[in-house]
Amino acid sequence: MSKHPVRSSFGLSEALATAAVFGNHETAILHRWLQLWTVTTGHTQKLNEYVLPVYYHTLSAKIPTADQFDSMLIGNKTNFGWIDPILISFDVLPAISDQIPQNAFSALWRRVLSWVTFIDTYRDFFSAIVSKLDIYSSFITLLNKFCRHNKTASLIYPTPGVHSLIARTWVTAVDTLQLCMRRGIPHQDLLLIPVVQALKDALLRQVQNWDRHHATEFVRSVGGHAQFTAVVVRHIQCVLVGPYDLDDIYFVGSTLVFVSGSDEFFVKTVQASDKHDIVVLLIRLLHSLTISTSEHTETLMQICVRFIYHAITLVSEDAELVLDALRAGLILAMVSYVCKAEAASPALEQVSNLFKAILPQASVHRLSLIKTGSLKRYHFAKPPSWFECDNSKCAKIDIKRKLRRCSNCNLFYYCSKECQTADWKDGGHRASCQPQRQHRINFLFPFPTRDLSFLRLLVHDIFEQTKVNTLLAQVEFLRTWPNSYVVNVVDFNHYPSTIQIKGYGEGGSDVRNLTDEDVSGYLYALRERARRGDGRLQLFAMRLCPTPAGVVSQHVFTLRSSDSVLFKGVRRIARETPAGISKDSLRRRVEELIAATKHSRTFIQ
Repeated sequence: MSKHPVRSSFGLSEALATAAVFGNHETAILHRWLQLWTVTTGHTQKLNEYVLPVYYHTLSAKIPTADQFDSMLIGNKTNFGWIDPILISFDVLPAISDQIPQNAFSALWRRVLSWVTFIDTYRDFFSAIVSKLDIYSSFITLLNKFCRHNKTASLIYPTPGVHSLIARTWVTAVDTLQLCMRRGIPHQDLLLIPVVQALKDALLRQVQNWDRHHATEFVRSVGGHAQFTAVVVRHIQCVLVGPYDLDDIYFVGSTLVFVSGSDEFFVKTVQASDKHDIVVLLIRLLHSLTISTSEHTETLMQICVRFIYHAITLVSEDAELVLDALRAGLILAMVSYVCKAEAASPALEQVSNLFKAILPQASVHRLSLIKTGSLKRYHFAKPPSWFECDNSKCAKIDIKRKLRRCSNCNLFYYCSKECQTADWKDGGHRASCQPQRQHRINFLFPFPTRDLSFLRLLVHDIFEQTKVNTLLAQVEFLRTWPNSYVVNVVDFNHYPSTIQIKGYGEGGSDVRNLTDEDVSGYLYALRERARRGDGRLQLFAMRLCPTPAGVVSQHVFTLRSSDSVLFKGVRRIARETPAGISKDSLRRRVEELIAATKHSRTFIQ
């Protein structure tokens, strides 16, 4: 009798298992009985003696050659009962894998891989008795089981064909997820959760044994770079759009890790894809990662940033793509990424370059470096910013940290308790405090305080960079509607993101038309501040882009000046300029006004 580690004196099992592959009905019944006995009873006391020999010899049977299989098809195209014991073996082995002797794993793994490869090759013929998802899920489950044993793990990933099977398993799982979405089928009914979890584990483990050749094999097995990107897009859609409670976001990201070792893969993948789809979906993925606490988050965010960077730099003149990226929440995602990334993150420079490529007129590259310096400084030692006491009868300007903020609305700042009390009674704070609080509760502008500080710098920088054109547009607007109050709209839903002049009050369009009705009280409070500001305040409405939830992120800042010379000067030019004046002459007057007020301090609050 053979001394193979999984063989025993149970000679009957050898004979039955050897015959089973070729259609012995009694042997198939025995396999069914062993399957039920092993899985449902948990009796493993004599597993090595009675059960393992059956499965080992079943899997050791000679695999039909292509000619032999063709002959079987000619004889009977529908009777594949002879493959049933193999499929049963795939079902049972994961359940009993912990009982398999260490020295038996290598032989079993080679046989499993050979049979899975054979069934995968002829998968279309076996569709009547087993689905592709079942075959692949059994393979992935077995792979994970075998990888837990040190002696076998080192042999698995170098085995030819493993990466191809993992790739096809991924594609099949994504296709099944999409099918569930289209037909409204709960993914639990197809037992997708354990499949996705097992596949995620296999992919993340595979990264540790990854090299350029394996990455090439993986992408080729999916169908090339174009198909690879298409599957990534479909999977992200399933994760972000579908109603599935899956820990799936890292599974998607892990597939991106496979091509992270070489920029060549990024470029090829982006070139072969629909750049609009991949950029928009990766931005949404980045949104999800910035609020995650997973240990893989940092790595996956870097991968997303690199993909987005390559996509946009390859089509830097494609304004429509930039528009799509902004609408998808690029600024929100990137600012959140800068806040979350570790100080030593190599992707920080790429983030800054990405900002520079998309919004050159805003000098975001310079702003991000000044603002962050290092992320520690960004978080804990932000440079002082000037704020103004919101009591219009005081209007004292001081460093922000020296002023106190209303703890209820978090909007208005005061230099003393007396100023806060006075503004509550007579300045309109009482009427606007609760609407502002509700605005924050509604999460219509999902930025933490540290990000709002960055956005204030961004808005102020855009104003400084476009000051002549912005003030010139204000003059032209006020010449048409002299009694209106100016609202400067920085709309990142358009490219390039210039400042548009709107207004409210008599003759002008109401600023509430730019926002959700829920925040009308909040805007009313700010515009009342501007009315009472005696020419020292202007409103800036910043419209960013839809968030992943589909809500347009927007906020209103006040641009304040240390005196009223600048903004009153704009109204004076609009009022005194004759009707037939040329644009060049009007521009010169605006430039002279700016030169005369160069010592006035302006800041966003």
